[in-house]
Amino acid sequence: MNLPKHEIVLPFLLILVLLTTTLTSAEEDGFSMPIAHVSIINNVSSVLPLTTHCKSKNDDLGIQVLPPGANFSFHFRPSFWGNTLFACDMEWNGTQKHFNIYETPRDHDNCKCYHYYWNISPGGPCMYNFKTQTFGFCYVWPN
Repeated sequence: MNLPKHEIVLPFLLILVLLTTTLTSAEEDGFSMPIAHVSIINNVSSVLPLTTHCKSKNDDLGIQVLPPGANFSFHFRPSFWGNTLFACDMEWNGTQKHFNIYETPRDHDNCKCYHYYWNISPGGPCMYNFKTQTFGFCYVWPN
């Protein structure tokens, strides 16, 4: 028994539209992720400012200049799909680095929380570990 193509394609498209609408409204009606808070702390030097420029696909947070020991914080609602990414360009004393300051799978799996504190030092960024109460999730700067 061969069904005409429109009898197969039309129901498939209808199901696809309904599924997409349902998932989108589920995200808007309370099934979305809790708000995430990210703080970047300048620990590159006791005298040098840290200049950061962070952005995601949808949000540009602008250039921030942090004096030694100061922090810059921002918040957002991660995607229901788990693909939110915030990347930062950082500069101090002529040194330029780039780091993904927030990646949903990496950060949520490490922290199991929605508050992310990053200590930025010349050796690399370290995220605060609430279990050990140290900046224990450390990364080397990518080349």
